[in-house]
Amino acid sequence: GDRLETDIKMGKESGIATGIVLTGVTDEETLRGVKHTSNQPDFVFQSIADVENLLI
Repeated sequence: GDRLETDIKMGKESGIATGIVLTGVTDEETLRGVKHTSNQPDFVFQSIADVENLLI
């Protein structure tokens, strides 16, 4: 996902591993400011192309 408050939070609440892509709405500064663990992603990607490395 690219939104902490929706994509990541919903994934966490559903028990699904989550990942944030920093080319979307959320940037590194916003990510560093996350206070609630329900909004903290399991994985952080600089771009969607980086997801491939996780899947291999």
